Amino acid sequence: IRRLKREINQFDEANGRQSRFGDRLLEPLPLFFDPRENQLSQAFGEFRVAVKRLIAAQTKTEQLAGSFAVEVLNKRLLSCPYTFALSWQRFQEGVHQTKSAQTIEVQAAKRALSADLDDDLEVEGRSQYAAKTVGAWLKPLITDLQAEITAINNQLDALGLRVESQELPDVLPSPAVDTRWEKLLQLMKQYLRIGKEWTAVDRLIIFTEYKTTLDYLERRLRAEFKDADTRVRVLYGGMGDQEREGIKQAFNDPEDPIRILVATDAASEGLNLQETARLVLHYDIPWNPARLDQRNGRLDRHGQSRDVIVFHFTSEDDADLRFLARVSEKINTIREDLGSMEEVFDAAFQRRFVDLQGDQEILANLDVAITKHKDRAKIPTQPVDTLSLNAIQDCEALKSALDLSPETLKSTLEVALGIGTSRQKLTLDDQGRFHLSVPIPKQWERLVDDYLRCNIGDTIQGALPAIVFDPQHFIHTQNHRPVFRAAKDTVLLHLGHPLFQQALALFARARFPGEQQRASRWLVRYGPVPAGMDALLLLTVEELGVNDLRETFHHWVQTLRFAIRNGELGELLEFVVPSEDKPVAVVDNPEVISAVQELWGDIERDLKKQVSQLTAQLTQNLKTALANHYQKADQEEATRFDTRIKEVTKAMSNNSIQKLEAEREALLRDMRQLKLFAEDERAQEEKLKNLDEELNRRQRHYQELLDFLKREKSRVLEKVLTQRYRMRGEAQIFPVTIEIHLPHSQK
Repeated sequence: IRRLKREINQFDEANGRQSRFGDRLLEPLPLFFDPRENQLSQAFGEFRVAVKRLIAAQTKTEQLAGSFAVEVLNKRLLSCPYTFALSWQRFQEGVHQTKSAQTIEVQAAKRALSADLDDDLEVEGRSQYAAKTVGAWLKPLITDLQAEITAINNQLDALGLRVESQELPDVLPSPAVDTRWEKLLQLMKQYLRIGKEWTAVDRLIIFTEYKTTLDYLERRLRAEFKDADTRVRVLYGGMGDQEREGIKQAFNDPEDPIRILVATDAASEGLNLQETARLVLHYDIPWNPARLDQRNGRLDRHGQSRDVIVFHFTSEDDADLRFLARVSEKINTIREDLGSMEEVFDAAFQRRFVDLQGDQEILANLDVAITKHKDRAKIPTQPVDTLSLNAIQDCEALKSALDLSPETLKSTLEVALGIGTSRQKLTLDDQGRFHLSVPIPKQWERLVDDYLRCNIGDTIQGALPAIVFDPQHFIHTQNHRPVFRAAKDTVLLHLGHPLFQQALALFARARFPGEQQRASRWLVRYGPVPAGMDALLLLTVEELGVNDLRETFHHWVQTLRFAIRNGELGELLEFVVPSEDKPVAVVDNPEVISAVQELWGDIERDLKKQVSQLTAQLTQNLKTALANHYQKADQEEATRFDTRIKEVTKAMSNNSIQKLEAEREALLRDMRQLKLFAEDERAQEEKLKNLDEELNRRQRHYQELLDFLKREKSRVLEKVLTQRYRMRGEAQIFPVTIEIHLPHSQK
């Protein structure tokens, strides 16, 4: 059962417990830009408007190329002026090259840049190439853009970010003023510093889209703090797995001196950094809302014991930054519905940064779209308290019936490790952890080396960790919340672990004749025996039921308990969970064992009759259950197909020229208000231009769909369901083991 954190918190609070998850708190950081920074943003805004004006009359393909040219530079400027300056230098290089770039080259650069890469160095190279390519593509328009380009150059000069030399440098000097950087220093002073010392409790993750921005921040942080070598780390795509894992472990280690992690999106994917940090800063805001939410999820996830504070920049001086800040806030408020909203946010970004519409208008329309799309992906659920309590009770009952206790798992592994050798005992240490005995049995060595040892790299064999069978060993209470904390020197062994998979495979093979290590199929032990009985017989059986499609629909293993009185097999007793029916000791007295063997000879034939009767009863029960399920499934499938057929038939009858005309108007109105920008609007309008052709296309589509549904209904109802709910032959019951319990008093 999957639950939202909000629902789990509500359940905890309703039951008088501390909520298990903290809140995610957004904290906008207002920026008051220096006039030189404002003038750079204004100069680029005028450049953006000029480019749009110059390409307005060109083909759609050329308009898209022009939009990409602006987007490449716009995103870099919204990260920071330094990152923009480097890309602007590459843009200028393209402008001044001999030949102009063709539209097809811009399209190729766009595809290369949009590829999903996890190497930031490669992404950075592609970004700079794209900036150079769009500069070369705009070369024929440069005369008309000269005033805007000169204005940008002048503002970069004012910030100290322009280089006139022929050889473009990989690193520029820090700008004369950087309000974002100054705000970051204030943030660190407030949360990470006490005077000249670092605090002991907080750490900060700074996210950026660009390796250039990451390098700039790292350089300035190292210049600002003398101990930055141990306090500041960076994480970017393209680092080696071992180095990346080392940084992750350091950041999650409360004893490590690291306090600041600067990371790109490519590097942070899949990282869990919630154990020691609660502060995250979006130095820039990606245009992909899912990526923004993934950043927050690095800290705001299971195992976080504190409220997470998410910082992002905003400014009344910069309409673009103000727009991104507002969008960030909206993404946070509807993150549960984010999967159904991506196209809405994509359109908002396009309308702002490509169509250059006003931010207030777009935000108003975005509110309308969010309201319209909200809860589209919502799955109807029962109240948390009822469903959760029932599920917990069912899981606990199944766990008890299967005897999935830590003690049982431990003894199971011990027995498996001892197959073919002397019995292996796991030793217990003073922390409640277990250790494998050495030497490791031969058939287990490779598995232990591959899946258990704490190996160093691919070649150096490490030590054996401690093992536990109870996940509660890793649950700690922090800030009154239970949190899971893994330990480097301890491994949780569960049924899905490769060691248990091998253990179960060994047991399965030992059941069958011909195996070298064939297991005994019967055992005599002292254990609890109900009053009035001489002994207790426990027969473990495997039940199997197969339908006419040869699908296994019933497969179960259970232990049946029979009474033994006066040397005869008695009635079948009620089921008792294994934890209440545990034996005390194995019988090792030869005389007692001999007597039990004689007893077995007396009751074996009766037990076989009981198994035959149980097989017949199971067959009848399964057939009855199949018949009942068939009636329900047949009605549900027939209703489902009939409903869909009616929907298609109604759509066919409602289709007309007038209907299509009204649909086109509604579609275009919806596009204008909510989703698409000018180029897509024209494409949709062209698509619906020929109404007769569109009507015929739809009618053919509906008829094909209707014919398919009718064929499928016949196939499913007449062939699939009848065979799925009809039993193939009889049920089968396979005896697995026999165990006889003698009363404690006979020990």
